[in-house]
Amino acid sequence: MLIHVRAATPEDEEFIAALSLEAARASISPLREATPEQIEARVRARQEWGRSPDLESVTLIAEDEQGQRLGYIVLILNTHDELTGEPQGFVADIAVAPGVRRRGVGAALLRAAEDYVASQGLPYLALSVSSFNAPALRLYQRLGYREEWKKLVKRLRQ
Repeated sequence: MLIHVRAATPEDEEFIAALSLEAARASISPLREATPEQIEARVRARQEWGRSPDLESVTLIAEDEQGQRLGYIVLILNTHDELTGEPQGFVADIAVAPGVRRRGVGAALLRAAEDYVASQGLPYLALSVSSFNAPALRLYQRLGYREEWKKLVKRLRQ
């Protein structure tokens, strides 16, 4: 499959919103409890946050040779490492349509993101991923991403 990555346009917003919601539902940690309504509200809030004028962001769309949308990636360009202060790009969101997963779409999106972030003079591209998302972890490791932080969670009695 030939994959082309381009900048998102306003016409892509419905595709991004639907795929973002589907990806969020599939990414909930088994350590967490959330209703479908809560997930949908959080996805909407995250999308609004991504449009904040304080954030320098870009969204890229992967599509096939017929122009069928396959996935997207949202990059934040004005972030810094919290300890060193070094500038970096950050993958705020990435999702691939279910029917084309494990066919190179995620890798194509990440490579395009890396090229874009590097073209902006940023030395790093960071991302966060659920420890339970084994396919994504394998992809990121295969592309050279390395673990830098761990987040531990303990459910407390209520």
